[in-house]
Amino acid sequence: MSLTLSKAFSSLKRQVYYDSITGLLSKEGLMERMRELATQEEQNLWKGLILISLDNVNEINNTLGYKQGESLLREFVKRLLETVPVNALLARINDSEFAICYPYSFEHKICSLEIKKYIDIFSSLSSDEGEHLLFVGNIGFVNGEFDDKALNDNLRNASVALAAARKKGSGAYEVYHPDMMTIAVNNTRMLTNLNQAMTNNEFLVYFQPIVKLEDSSVIGAEALIRWNSKVYGMVAPYIFIPLAEESGLILSIGRWVLHESCRQLSEKIKAGWPADFELHINVSVRQLMQPDFYGYITTVLDEFNLSPKNLTLEITESLIMESNPVI
Repeated sequence: MSLTLSKAFSSLKRQVYYDSITGLLSKEGLMERMRELATQEEQNLWKGLILISLDNVNEINNTLGYKQGESLLREFVKRLLETVPVNALLARINDSEFAICYPYSFEHKICSLEIKKYIDIFSSLSSDEGEHLLFVGNIGFVNGEFDDKALNDNLRNASVALAAARKKGSGAYEVYHPDMMTIAVNNTRMLTNLNQAMTNNEFLVYFQPIVKLEDSSVIGAEALIRWNSKVYGMVAPYIFIPLAEESGLILSIGRWVLHESCRQLSEKIKAGWPADFELHINVSVRQLMQPDFYGYITTVLDEFNLSPKNLTLEITESLIMESNPVI
């Protein structure tokens, strides 16, 4: 019985401390290994932490299947192991993120050239036809000494830097600095309030006239959303729209803008505005990619007895920059 319990405990410990697919340390295993090295006085301080994300793991698994996805993941890990320096610790923190803790004994400065080695792994992995990258991702880096007790804080900071890197696009990296955490905390607080803005009726739509230069006549208008927050006051779109995009709230907000703008236009036409008055509404990337987007537009137009000629959708520049096939 004692032998059986010992084997069961060893098996359970293996499951907790190691990733079953890659064989790498898990987050718990990384923490335990760092504690062991500190206790043995082999490695008390670490020089820096690199956090690597694979942002399309789910897409690869869904399109190629989990078996092929896991095979590609192991190949990616193989490249990582060939790149990390001696005595560094490599761990799979979650399904899509890997942490690399650099030993204090690492003799070189961890700079852009060192980080580029990991970015290059993305470009070295391609499909069988060599047409596109199989894995895309970003890197967050925390520079500075830390010990095993500060691992969680450094992982959190690296995650904040990683989020900033994602805003640059795939294959980018960011070095953490304290201002990032301040911004992240403020954004989280604002996002909490933004999530309640529609329920609290805090959004407003204004019409900005579109004037015909030849005779100075108003031929249309652009619908502009404003957020009159109970906490922050009037918030400019350039502040809250990016938060809405990142969180996915832009879908519900975009639908509200379309519905409210068409409602107001319908009332204005009934009050005497020209029947062919043209309303311009900005459309986000996420909205345009929704399969029911066209149906929702036609439903709203029918609800307020408007013609398709009354509505002009303006595609944001970010969609064009992405060269998305939906275009």
